Amino acid sequence: IEPEAGDEMGLSDLVCLALQNSPNTRESWADARIAAAQYGAGRSAYYPDVTATPWVGSLRQAAFFGRNRITRDQYQDYGPQLRVSYLLFDFGSREASVRSLCEALVAANWTHNNQIQQLIQSVGNDYYGYLAAQEQMEADVANVENAQINLDATEARQIGRASCRERV
Repeated sequence: IEPEAGDEMGLSDLVCLALQNSPNTRESWADARIAAAQYGAGRSAYYPDVTATPWVGSLRQAAFFGRNRITRDQYQDYGPQLRVSYLLFDFGSREASVRSLCEALVAANWTHNNQIQQLIQSVGNDYYGYLAAQEQMEADVANVENAQINLDATEARQIGRASCRERV
């Protein structure tokens, strides 16, 4: 939402604008996403570890006959190499690690929600404070106008009494 000059904005527009521009909510959202990524990475401990690498191998044999060296390539081999490993029993450390990452994720989500709630409350308080100040200003202007009318009427009465006394 980009406000234009002269546009009136309601509370929901202001809340949306504040959520888009608040560095606190951006930071807490980033922290929550980091915690979610760490939790996902921690859960990977339950899956097997698979490593695939290409390799090339060759065997060279060398024989020394006196001063002469004879080198011969016996074979050359190449292809992929695949390694799979899986942890079967770790006495609960994997479970504890994943559990702590899950709790850190929950805490980060609660913190982010708290930041949003604080921002919405702050914007609401400021918005209604602004409306109250605006209404107070209008009431003060009306009081000044009433006071001016009363002053004018009182001055007119005073002038009227003074002119009546001069006639008598």
